[in-house]
Amino acid sequence: LVTLVGNNVDLKLANSKRTKKDQEMLNLFREGWDMHNVETCLYQAFKADGKTGDCAVCFYMDKGNIGWRVFSYENGDVLYPHYDPVTGKLAVFGRWYKIKDGEDNDITEYLDVYDDIYYTRYKKDKKGAVNKVKNALGFEDWKIDVQPRPHNFPRIPIAYDRYGEPFWAKSQDSIDLYELTISQLAENNQAYALRILYAMGGEIELKTNLDGTPSMINSAEPNAKVGFLEPADSSKSFELQLSILEKAIMKNSFASETPELKSGSDLSSPTIRMMMMDSYQKAQDDALHFQPFLDDVVELFKYGYGIESERASDFNTLKIKAEIFPYVFMSETEVVSNIVQSVAINALSRRS
Repeated sequence: LVTLVGNNVDLKLANSKRTKKDQEMLNLFREGWDMHNVETCLYQAFKADGKTGDCAVCFYMDKGNIGWRVFSYENGDVLYPHYDPVTGKLAVFGRWYKIKDGEDNDITEYLDVYDDIYYTRYKKDKKGAVNKVKNALGFEDWKIDVQPRPHNFPRIPIAYDRYGEPFWAKSQDSIDLYELTISQLAENNQAYALRILYAMGGEIELKTNLDGTPSMINSAEPNAKVGFLEPADSSKSFELQLSILEKAIMKNSFASETPELKSGSDLSSPTIRMMMMDSYQKAQDDALHFQPFLDDVVELFKYGYGIESERASDFNTLKIKAEIFPYVFMSETEVVSNIVQSVAINALSRRS
């Protein structure tokens, strides 16, 4: 996830013929993008999607200003997207959630419904003998809590994505085995934490102190033997098993293990990239998966911010292409050196 969102989204003009005004509008869009913390919005959405399998970003207009919210199962939301069977585009979107009533601490269920024009909120009514009978028979009684009202967007103000599984899904078997091994290790330590005293021979006399604590073991038998049972040392086998499982978890999750570097060492950028290649390749694949979701976020934000900045017509004609370029680990010394060399050969201006 950090590799995926380590860089800000790259926003550039997609117009074939670019004008000075287009660049001005792009700069204004970038300013609004930063001021409204859309990068944070994407981070929260990607994190929720990678944990629970789906997420949604809802844009809204409040007193002429655009805002956003992230819906996910992690936050107590159950999402119901419905698509047009012909175009495959989002046609209706539902969000089910619960809220505790402040008066009697009763939990009330709500359902928010969005379509191309309206937002409507439904409330599940549990009161009344008739409704209790309906609920007992399996018929849920819903009533309109908030009347349909325009959401002021030209389409459903929802950007929805379904990843389908958590980011670590391919490592889940190894994670289960790792937890089982930890449990077995704890049981082994518990069983052999205290040594077992044994006594072998004929007649054996055990002397104790006044509080009952054993103090001496006597035996008249010359072959009598007293000692402690030593447990089998299984620490190395557990250590090996845990180490193998840790590597399997990292590899199956495409997570690069942070290498151990000697003090003062500075590796080159290609070397660092090769060490982190697993995470980078996975982030590249996820960036392609989230591209349609990102396009929806840009489209909705561009419309809402156009209204907020009172430049709606200019933003409507503006074509913006947004892409995610995963973060690449680089040597800071090498970056500075490359900049100095570029300035020296006039390939990069001092102002840049």
